[in-house]
Amino acid sequence: MQTTKKRKIIKSSVVTIPSRPKQSVHISGAILPTVVADQDGILNAARAQSRAIALQQAAADKALFNQWREEDATDDPEELKHRDQETLQLQLALNANRRETGERVPFPELDENAALGAT
Repeated sequence: MQTTKKRKIIKSSVVTIPSRPKQSVHISGAILPTVVADQDGILNAARAQSRAIALQQAAADKALFNQWREEDATDDPEELKHRDQETLQLQLALNANRRETGERVPFPELDENAALGAT
């Protein structure tokens, strides 16, 4: 007596929709409920939505930077001098690190000896 195994056959389909030269959109699955007829319209809508999201994010970022600028604003001469010294120390440290690794220094106009005397 020979036993036969039942094989389960799964059908899958792939539809390739040309949208541009050297570009295609692939939809795969057992059931394709709809066929996309206007792929350019869909791509344009997706691009427009992406641009809108990017513009919203840029506006939010700009508002945040403006808020920080307002929070940090000062006209106190001591605070301004302190900030300038911190900036100079950062620039000198970046230059020193680059010199140690043999890379181009980002602030070549700073002479370390003169800058150290100014701090």
